Amino acid sequence: MTSRITESLADSCSCRPNSALESLTPALCGYPIRVVNDDLPHASTNGERIKISTGMLDYFASDDELAFVLAHEVSHLLLGHSGAFQGSAAKARELEADLLGIHIVARAGFDVAKAARFPLRLARAHPILNEPHVDYPTSAERFTAIGQGTETSSWRRFETALLMCSGLG
Repeated sequence: MTSRITESLADSCSCRPNSALESLTPALCGYPIRVVNDDLPHASTNGERIKISTGMLDYFASDDELAFVLAHEVSHLLLGHSGAFQGSAAKARELEADLLGIHIVARAGFDVAKAARFPLRLARAHPILNEPHVDYPTSAERFTAIGQGTETSSWRRFETALLMCSGLG
């Protein structure tokens, strides 16, 4: 399942594996995807790879949701979100990765509505995600921002990041 999703997302970013090794391991835009054994649902990137927990994989109700989480994480990489940020800067980066992520999901042909509702569905199961946090937007803030992003023509600013992924930028 994951390889079909990563291939669709990679096609939407115009990025393909650069080596035989990359084509044998799950990767997105050249970044390997590692599954970590953890019941808590989470995903992250360290600038070199995307990590997703078994708890997150067990929680997905559709490929659209998995596509969104993977697209969100690769968006951090494409947008150059590296280093530690706190407060409003960290929140802004999370929302920016959500917006580029939903754009990638749409370009890949996944159901944007299902993908956009994932943060709210996850928060129902994990109410702490609804509580204000200094570094992360609440699930409601994410859902609102994603909705506003899909209703506007603000996606043009992400085209540079997508070209970087394809090697054309």
